[in-house]
Amino acid sequence: LWLATRKGLNYYNAKTQSFIRWAVKSPLNPELESIDTLSVAYKDKDHLWLGTRDGLMEFSINEKQMTYQDLPLLNQAVSRMIW
Repeated sequence: LWLATRKGLNYYNAKTQSFIRWAVKSPLNPELESIDTLSVAYKDKDHLWLGTRDGLMEFSINEKQMTYQDLPLLNQAVSRMIW
């Protein structure tokens, strides 16, 4: 079970009944520990889309790595939030 929270991306492992959390770093301000993760959706079996306060992130489930997706139209918006 994948959950988007104010503290980042969370995965609940039902077998071990435990959570794993990944902080979502802001591409606009890397000094922030974590930015609000507002939504999560499957891209495919190996990747998730994360809607954040600073835009769109892609999370590789296998590599446990996040990549910022630069969207020029979003950069021009007053609010960069993706729900």
